[in-house]
Amino acid sequence: MKLKIEYRHHLPSDSFAGLVRQEINELNTCHRIEEASVFIERQPRATPPFRISLHLITSGPELTEEANDHTLRTALGKVIARVREKLEPRGPLPRRTRRPISAAVLQQRGTPTPTQQPIQP
Repeated sequence: MKLKIEYRHHLPSDSFAGLVRQEINELNTCHRIEEASVFIERQPRATPPFRISLHLITSGPELTEEANDHTLRTALGKVIARVREKLEPRGPLPRRTRRPISAAVLQQRGTPTPTQQPIQP
């Protein structure tokens, strides 16, 4: 998964970037996320001053959410909650299982099918 975090009018913080990574990785365990873009903005003249927007590229449709709040952590919590609400109806990742090989494919390969006995020389 590729993660891109951008800041505008706010100094980057390693601890907050780690929190963002942790939240996105938790989402990635339940749903396949190929790329995540997080935009963190401090709007000095706005109330509430912090805005976080999140754009996820998934195996299904892309998701875009944003939230405003007085603190960065609360804004991040709101964005993640909204994304979880949208991802929940999709269900978890499907389990990867091997499909059985058809008898026709086995014959093309020259491999005996389970009902055929190998030819004895």
